[in-house]
Amino acid sequence: MTSRAMSADRRELAARVGVGVFLASWAMVFAALLFSHLLLDSQRVAQAPALPVGLAAASSAVLVLSTLVARAPGHRWPAFAAASSGLVFVGLQVVLWSELWARGLWPQDSQLASSLYALTGFHAVHVVIGIGGLLWTGTFRPRALRWWRMYWDFVLVAWLAIFAVGFLS
Repeated sequence: MTSRAMSADRRELAARVGVGVFLASWAMVFAALLFSHLLLDSQRVAQAPALPVGLAAASSAVLVLSTLVARAPGHRWPAFAAASSGLVFVGLQVVLWSELWARGLWPQDSQLASSLYALTGFHAVHVVIGIGGLLWTGTFRPRALRWWRMYWDFVLVAWLAIFAVGFLS
């Protein structure tokens, strides 16, 4: 094996380890937020307004579709289609927050409400970062797209956990 091939293998390994550590660290942050939400939910004494589960489910479907599209062969159109679906997801999150407000659930109402807004808002920030990464790599760095696809998979898994804990429990 040539030194050039070996250095390419090392770069690939370093990239895999780096992305793995990066995603694991964010998984721990999301896990802490999810567990704090579960703890607050277990201590709830008053009945909260009904949550818009249908909107959250529609957001989930859009993000699942987006992740599947991101995995399609090629680099340009799957990245742009996934990013576009990500924008739809963010739009649905804005509608979701508007619906929560209309139902009388504001972040300052309780620690539980605040944690739900923190979870969904923190996740939305990560979706926007992912949209930017997909667009950037789809346009300028197609070889790096696989790492952003992994990040996009992570965003999906994080949302499904938020949906299960925040809206279905």
